[in-house]
Amino acid sequence: FQAVKGVMKRIGTFDRQGIEFSSRVCPCNEDINYMELLEENTKFCHAKFSIIAGFLHVEASAYLDNITDELLKEIIQEVAQVADEWELKLTGQDVH
Repeated sequence: FQAVKGVMKRIGTFDRQGIEFSSRVCPCNEDINYMELLEENTKFCHAKFSIIAGFLHVEASAYLDNITDELLKEIIQEVAQVADEWELKLTGQDVH
């Protein structure tokens, strides 16, 4: 199982209440092809790569006034799946 953390917060330039989901992939290092990660971002519907405190993460967010149970499930599953796949690809391990 891949750990996914959800945090309620004000999101974006519209200053609306939302929820942000995040999953840690691995520590950042010089061996990661960051251009490849940016290109991969275009293949996901909700998920995107980010760097938080020196770690590569997969995250997604949504405004609360637009959310449904189905959308929440879809977002969480995509974040978990992408993070798990890339953790294995980049580290050869299943740690987080």
